Amino acid sequence: MAGIFIVVDGQPDGPHDAETLRARLVSGELPRDTHASREGDEQWMPLTELIGDVPEISAESKAPIPEAKVRTGAWVALGALFLAAFFFPTPMKDGWGIVNLQTGWVKEHLGWTPVPLMLWPAAVGAIAIALGLLLHGRARGALGILLALLPVLLLLILGGGVVVNAFELFGELREAQMTDLGDKDKVKDLFSSMMTSVASLSATAFLVFTVLAGVAASLYATALLVPAAVRALRPTSGGAYYAGLIGGIVLIILQLVLLFVSVPVLLVNFVQGAGMVLGAMLHMAAVIIAFTNTPGRPAAVAVRRARWSLGLGLGGFVVYGAATLLSALLAEGIQHNVGMYVFKLWLWFAAAAGVLPVALADLWLGKTVDAPAQLPETTRL
Repeated sequence: MAGIFIVVDGQPDGPHDAETLRARLVSGELPRDTHASREGDEQWMPLTELIGDVPEISAESKAPIPEAKVRTGAWVALGALFLAAFFFPTPMKDGWGIVNLQTGWVKEHLGWTPVPLMLWPAAVGAIAIALGLLLHGRARGALGILLALLPVLLLLILGGGVVVNAFELFGELREAQMTDLGDKDKVKDLFSSMMTSVASLSATAFLVFTVLAGVAASLYATALLVPAAVRALRPTSGGAYYAGLIGGIVLIILQLVLLFVSVPVLLVNFVQGAGMVLGAMLHMAAVIIAFTNTPGRPAAVAVRRARWSLGLGLGGFVVYGAATLLSALLAEGIQHNVGMYVFKLWLWFAAAAGVLPVALADLWLGKTVDAPAQLPETTRL
């Protein structure tokens, strides 16, 4: 049987077989007014006349998930990720346990300053889920922005604690007399105080660095995911395209740097390095698809490309995490233990990096639109 040519964007496309075209009509991929012609025939007619009419799928089967549920689901998933970061068990001195709950030991040996960050994932996870279920639109987005700024407040708290500890230690050193150096008990107490202050300073410095890295990851995720998410729900948004275009240029540079950094990591830890390379490639693909998703695209095409961009962006982060976990599971001894803590930290990073994007998407989109107008279809991605 001769193949069938169809008209796509005013140009003949094919040949195709009748069953493939029938399936594309049923799925809604092809408009039902598509014109076609059999190979060797110069006459064009509606495709449904050429291959026979096909049943149209019901509205229920092709109705998208309501936008409100998508946006609420994003908040709930974010909260669940925070809780996973909090409760994920890691190796400890007396077996596996939840290090975030060891607040007593930390206050005794490192001071109270790290405690807020230890409890932060559980608190933010519960708040994120509550925001998703109880609020909507820009009100939820505004509170989400405040939630994203919470680490900055914690930085101030931690910094204040470090300053207080440093001044207390300096005061103790100044008050120590030369005669005190002959008193073993006083020397022991002074040395113990110094070691506690140094340990607290070191732990706090590490946590401050962690928060700053989380802020950087949050900005990266915002530039990568928010424009695609907005286009997926508002396909005609030109602002989202140009925001993605500007941010995407910076992202491409960062991803090229990441690929360069991945080379030595591959030599030391193949699994982790391979995860970095694949994740960076997925993110580059997400940015490139966003570049090609111009505002002039038909709405259905814009939605489809935005979903691809969003999926590849999220997929890159998942690949990073999976490589980190697999690398830890394959290691032994101290490397295994450290690797499990690194994966726990990745869960925390991933959750923290998601707060700002989800909140900004809510602010940008505003009121949900659960009954969008019927989008025109096309055959091209």
